[in-house]
Amino acid sequence: VKILFITVTLSFFIIQIRNTFTVSHIVTGRRYMITYIKLLEKLMNVLIPVIIFVFLKPSVMYLGIGVLISQTVRFYITVKSQRKIMPELKAEKRMVYKGLTKALLAGGIWYSLNQLIVLLNSGVEVVISNIIFGAEVQAEYSLSVEDVHYILTSMINFLNAKGTI
Repeated sequence: VKILFITVTLSFFIIQIRNTFTVSHIVTGRRYMITYIKLLEKLMNVLIPVIIFVFLKPSVMYLGIGVLISQTVRFYITVKSQRKIMPELKAEKRMVYKGLTKALLAGGIWYSLNQLIVLLNSGVEVVISNIIFGAEVQAEYSLSVEDVHYILTSMINFLNAKGTI
């Protein structure tokens, strides 16, 4: 679960940085390019865990690794296409504000917890493990995933009740 949390958190930061580069697609009227890039990302979100599950024992962390890889590829493609569309648009280090960055980091933790629950609710890894390894392994795996999901949901509900979120 630690690796899953780390990969989802890193994905959050990649998404936040990437969003600054999608402006050029919107400004130049090429939103369709964003759609194609999203389509590629969604395909990778499905294919990467399937490929990993074929070679390794199914684990929830592979979903996070798949999301991180697909977000990294989407970031790379977005930046490359932005530089072709609008090369005069640049991000400089002096434009980063420390106070806003700290607020973004704090929000990223809660985003990461929420994304963990979304990943666990999707059940994709359980279906894939059933197809590849059979019903017995899938049953054991789904029980362990359900425990992690219950713990994360309980923790968020507790923090919500305390008024921390």
